[in-house]
Amino acid sequence: MAVAICVASAPNAAQAAPAENLQAQVKSVDIAGVKDTPANKKKAIQISEGLLGSVDPGAYFAGLKETDKALFTAYSMPADTKTEVEIAPLDADALASKKAGVVPDGEFSTMAVGCWGNYAYREVTNAFGGRLYGMRVDGTWCSNGLTVTSAKRTNSVGDTSWVGWSHQGLINSQTGIVTNQARMWVQHRFVYGSNGWVVQTSDICLRLRGYFDARAYQDFACSLY
Repeated sequence: MAVAICVASAPNAAQAAPAENLQAQVKSVDIAGVKDTPANKKKAIQISEGLLGSVDPGAYFAGLKETDKALFTAYSMPADTKTEVEIAPLDADALASKKAGVVPDGEFSTMAVGCWGNYAYREVTNAFGGRLYGMRVDGTWCSNGLTVTSAKRTNSVGDTSWVGWSHQGLINSQTGIVTNQARMWVQHRFVYGSNGWVVQTSDICLRLRGYFDARAYQDFACSLY
């Protein structure tokens, strides 16, 4: 699955040009021949550190060997997304519903009464599945067995795992009940850059959907609807 990336404006024109130059160069790099090895990973970190410490990232990247450009891109830039979602009963009614209503495919009966908590998690990975950054959203909702009666987002956090990427925080969120579903979505911002310039800004969303029958799903919509 492709990861949506936005190109952000740097603080001023002098800083914007190197960042845009580097962004254009990265898009054209062929990483097909790069292999995931400990030595390549170590070198990719060194390349990232050198680029992050440069005054002109575009010029620095342009001066690299083609093999080093490929290493940087394969290890440092977003390529895919991994997700997971978990659900748990929060009160005695929900516990009783779970014990009485679990079906073979893991979904609950249509009379699942009580309150439920769950979280959804999304991480963005490089070309080898290595984690670059991630986020999660936690929420609760209650049901009378036929109707979702309440919805609440309880937390949302994000963090990074690769040199050069930083988490800029939660920038958007909404919670509500739509078409008998508890829905809560969040949007976090992650930035690759340093020394006042920004090469890439990734504004990614994650949405929880809790159903009246205690099922829960996640998607990447930036909206309640």
